[in-house]
Amino acid sequence: MSEDRLLTALREHPGAFLSGEQLSRASGISRAAIWKQIEKLREEGYEIAAQPHLGYQFVAPPDRLIPEELSWGLKTAVVGRRISSYARTDSTMEIAHRLAAAGEPEGHAVFAEAQTRGRGRLGRTWRSPAGQGVYLSVLLRPKLAPADAPLLTVLAAVALVEAIREGAGLEARIKWPNDVLIGERKVSGILTELQSELGQVHAAVLGIGLNVNTPRSALPKFATSLALARGERCDRLAVARALLAALDRWYVELTRRGAGRLLTAWQAASMTLGRRVRVACQDRSVDGEAAGVGPAGALLVRTDTGRMETVTAGEVLILR
Repeated sequence: MSEDRLLTALREHPGAFLSGEQLSRASGISRAAIWKQIEKLREEGYEIAAQPHLGYQFVAPPDRLIPEELSWGLKTAVVGRRISSYARTDSTMEIAHRLAAAGEPEGHAVFAEAQTRGRGRLGRTWRSPAGQGVYLSVLLRPKLAPADAPLLTVLAAVALVEAIREGAGLEARIKWPNDVLIGERKVSGILTELQSELGQVHAAVLGIGLNVNTPRSALPKFATSLALARGERCDRLAVARALLAALDRWYVELTRRGAGRLLTAWQAASMTLGRRVRVACQDRSVDGEAAGVGPAGALLVRTDTGRMETVTAGEVLILR
């Protein structure tokens, strides 16, 4: 589309003014139509400066997680090859599951500005105020046994730590199994759901909720956002692009080379290992030292008797 070519021409010259003649040559739009297209882009939320005798300058994209902006400069092998974005939906997880059932190839990333029924683990709700966070579900089709699927949660946690560092300049830590924290407060959660049978994963949907510019009033007491931790608003697009790139990088690593480097990265970012913990499992409670992580992402807990317990699912309380 001519509008897309015009936007590309502006974006490819950051900080520079382009004359109407230059933009006309680059976009194939007549000089008389340039102003009309510029106004249309401004209505969509793009900030474009204009100076007489100089032309037009790209200043900033809209603060919306739209495919055109999320894919700008994104060079991924799998994750984000296709991107969908919704102003409001019930749950990005539900959309991704429907795509999986319809035979959609892996890598499709589904974003929403707001969710009315955002999902967390154990039937919990993820608060998703409009325009404040990154709410994302990614459809994957890994060649993994269902027992190894927790590695996808490990992958997402490592990717989140890297994206938060790159996109917001903050250090985050991982609390097993699916929480990412800044300090002692939760900033992101991860939900992995499978479509599988007969010991084979047909599709996995990896869901992520990340509080970016969420205000204190919209958060539970135990949570925080990147903006609160940083003391100023963060660029949601920068964080979302960094997250897509990190998810892709670690997914390629896992599926092509195995889990070795991924588990090493998870351990380096863990706030759980080396701490005394109590893990509430479905039918029991395990107390001891979080000593390591197993090959499929299970938590290894050394009990007071010296026995090593392997915990595949549960809620961790850090005692000290």
